[in-house]
Amino acid sequence: MGENRANTRFTNGVTTTEVWSDVSRMIQNKILLFSTAFPLAAATIKAVLHDYSLASGQMVNFHKSSLYFSPNTAEDIQHQITTLLGIPIRDSIEKYLGLPQTFGRTKKEAFNYLTDRVWSHLNRNFLHVAGTELMANEFQFFLCLLWKMWHCRNEFLHHRRVVAPASQIHAVADFLEQYQQHNTQQISFKTSTVPIEPNNETPSGFQLKLSVDAAQNVAANKTGLGFAIYNTHGDPVLTVSSPWNGTQSALLMEAHALSFALSWCQRHNIKLDYIVSDCKTLVDYICNNATHHLLLNRFATNIRSLLSFFPNATFRHISRQENEDAHHLAKYALGLDQEAIWKAHNFSM
Repeated sequence: MGENRANTRFTNGVTTTEVWSDVSRMIQNKILLFSTAFPLAAATIKAVLHDYSLASGQMVNFHKSSLYFSPNTAEDIQHQITTLLGIPIRDSIEKYLGLPQTFGRTKKEAFNYLTDRVWSHLNRNFLHVAGTELMANEFQFFLCLLWKMWHCRNEFLHHRRVVAPASQIHAVADFLEQYQQHNTQQISFKTSTVPIEPNNETPSGFQLKLSVDAAQNVAANKTGLGFAIYNTHGDPVLTVSSPWNGTQSALLMEAHALSFALSWCQRHNIKLDYIVSDCKTLVDYICNNATHHLLLNRFATNIRSLLSFFPNATFRHISRQENEDAHHLAKYALGLDQEAIWKAHNFSM
């Protein structure tokens, strides 16, 4: 029976043979079918559903189904189709799976009820404890992540595109950061102050300068962390290249490198008094005690804590050209399997 209908088209560009494989997968749940408003198309849909019922034993409840026509569909055509299918006509499809199906140019009002329902089900105590703003910020990230996961689910179902979980998280973090930067009512929360302030001047008479950078090889899923320490004359006294399995966004990669370098120096009791990075966004974020980037915060909190071990240090941004040594060390780390260290013979730790 399916063969006889194989060439009957009930919607532009789609034949029953193309729809047949999807019906068996979708029929168990509520579905939407789109078609041109022709009686022949309706007859084909009805026949396909009948064939499926015979093959699977599952029945379509036409009494709980509904038809929705575009405003320019003639009334006699609507009458023919509803009579053929035995399905009543609705003036509009209000919701499908809890979401509105038709709305005008302004979508905000159509979807406002979603946020209202979410907030009405939240335990109010959740938002009225110490650290209220932080928890609300995390909740924003959670909602955005759910949206991204649903989008990636649709990409997989319809286009067989697979998005790595890490990429999903990075995309959500970047989206939320841009949204909050352009939103005049940004959420902020308390954070401890850092004794290090941004300084655009190179300090005179510094003893030890730390320069850091990071690089990555996406194909190999590998990140290289590199840093160099210079004496007051500008001569390198210590260099470190360290590989790390995995990749991150550029900003998180730079934060990872700085956190790693500061932690390394703190463990080896190296007293830094001048710290530089070629990532201005990171330097500003740390020095301004910013908190709006949830993924960056896990590094930023650690960096601010580590900076407290160097109370006399100056932390500032430098250009990429001034940071070439650290950059080459990070690139070199991509070819390593373990950490590589070079130390000048007259430098003690």
